[in-house]
Amino acid sequence: MPSEAEFKEQVLAHLDRSTRAFNEGDPSFFDDFAKDATIFTVESTEPVKGRDAYRQSYMEQFTRERREKTVIDRNVQIVGDTAVVTQTARIRQDFLTATVRQTYVFADTNEGIKVKHLQTALLGTEQAASPGAVRGIADRPSAVRVISDRIATAPAVLGVAQ
Repeated sequence: MPSEAEFKEQVLAHLDRSTRAFNEGDPSFFDDFAKDATIFTVESTEPVKGRDAYRQSYMEQFTRERREKTVIDRNVQIVGDTAVVTQTARIRQDFLTATVRQTYVFADTNEGIKVKHLQTALLGTEQAASPGAVRGIADRPSAVRVISDRIATAPAVLGVAQ
C-alpha cells in the first residue's frame, strides 16, 4: 500500500487523466472504473452497476459528442485504503453549460487504483445566449428535463459525467 501522500498523488493523476479522456471522448475513460463500480448519473435515481454496463449504456453518445469539463474546486480525503473526492465541475457541451457536484470513491483494486463509486448531481444549467442554441435544445428532446415542476436543460452527456 502506498503512503497517504503517494495515494493522494495517484488519485489526482487518475482524475487528470480521466478528465482528459472525458473531454476528448476517449473510450479509455470507462477503464477508470472498477469492474463492480456503482455509478449514479443525473439521468436516473437507479445506479449503473458495473463498468461494462456503464460503457454499454453511454459509449455511443460519449464518443459521438465532445465536451469540456473544468473542475472548479476539489477536495481529496484519504481514509485508510480509500480516497474520497468531492468536486464541483462545469461541463460545457454544444451551447449548454451545466454545473455538477461529484463524489468519487477510489480504491486500490487488483487492477490498480479505480473508481468504485461515482455520484453526480446537477447543480444548475445555463443556456447560451446564442439564438441557435435555443433552437438546438428544441431539436434535442433528450436535453430537456423536468425537475421540481420546472423545466431545466442539461446536456444528455451529463449521464456520462464525471
